[in-house]
Amino acid sequence: VILDEAEKMSKLISKLMALMRNDSGSEILDIERYDITEQIGRIIEQKQILIEQCGAKTEFSQTESVYVWADEFLIEEVFVNFLVNAAKYSSGDKLIRVYIERKGKKVRVCVYNRGNGICSEDMNNIWRSFYRADKARSRESSSCGLGLSVVSAIIEAHGQSCGAYNETDGVVFWFEVDGEE
Repeated sequence: VILDEAEKMSKLISKLMALMRNDSGSEILDIERYDITEQIGRIIEQKQILIEQCGAKTEFSQTESVYVWADEFLIEEVFVNFLVNAAKYSSGDKLIRVYIERKGKKVRVCVYNRGNGICSEDMNNIWRSFYRADKARSRESSSCGLGLSVVSAIIEAHGQSCGAYNETDGVVFWFEVDGEE
């Protein structure tokens, strides 16, 4: 497991370095058709121990296959970032809800976590490198404020969008990729 994770980290660093050097990112993307429902289910299962350690529970009820065109490895990094952040920053009954929305040829993956919202000033800045909305909490953890900027770079390299918005009892982070109608 450690060797697999080290190999993934090495591959991620190489791809991110290439992303940062290449404005469009198109040269280093390995776009393929795959089932994002299967990918999300697998990642939730792999991260279940971490989620439980945070006292959170996850709901993902999608069973129908949803096929997308994207770099599966990089999209995994995006989803893992959203899922781990949701587990860390959820509060109350610590519910994390993952769902997929189809918008024409786009597929939007949403990760909701119950808890405090993000103030509007922070909402505009969370995608910047080294920015941390909750300075006190990030000092306690090993966070350095790079996760969401990496997410943004990956999604931008795909020519897609990502974002976040508050709900009355939590926050939703989302990203889009090309899908099939």
